[in-house]
Amino acid sequence: MAGLDIAIISSGGAVLGALIGGGVTGIFALRNAKLQVNTQRETAEKDRSDRQAEREEERSAHHREIRRQAYVGFLENFDVVSRGLTALDTMSTRQAASPSCQVPASVEQALGELSRSLYVVTMEGPSSIAARSTEMMNSTRSQFIAQMQLIASNPNTDDTVQQLGGSSLDALRIARQAASARFIELAREVLSSASE
Repeated sequence: MAGLDIAIISSGGAVLGALIGGGVTGIFALRNAKLQVNTQRETAEKDRSDRQAEREEERSAHHREIRRQAYVGFLENFDVVSRGLTALDTMSTRQAASPSCQVPASVEQALGELSRSLYVVTMEGPSSIAARSTEMMNSTRSQFIAQMQLIASNPNTDDTVQQLGGSSLDALRIARQAASARFIELAREVLSSASE
């Protein structure tokens, strides 16, 4: 029986060894499976995060482009008004007061366009740009009003609007130009900023 006992013990040891080996292999296989699942989960999360960051960047770039277009439109309208104000400055009040002179009406129309583009800039923001664009609009309107008052109060002179307005008209023009420079500087900052 000693041989049979040895054979049973050997067989039992082999079975036990196989079970232990299978268990150890199973534990390592389970551990590896968990590691793979965690790695896949981390990879999927990183991919999702990367896609979300790309979408945010696209959205931000799109918003910057919309703002840029609003700012450019505002500046283009400002330029049209500025050219009209310059034309008024160089005219005699007699010429500017003439019913056939279209410059005051064209400046007034251009101011309307500037005002409409101001609304777009204000909507697109940020509030600091809205404040600067409002400052530009107000200084531009003030210069136009001053010019028209000079024309209305001196309709029959050969003096230019600029000559009659003198330093007070110069101060309004300088204020308008300074407001424009401040707007442009801030617009550049806003458009180059990734957080805006």
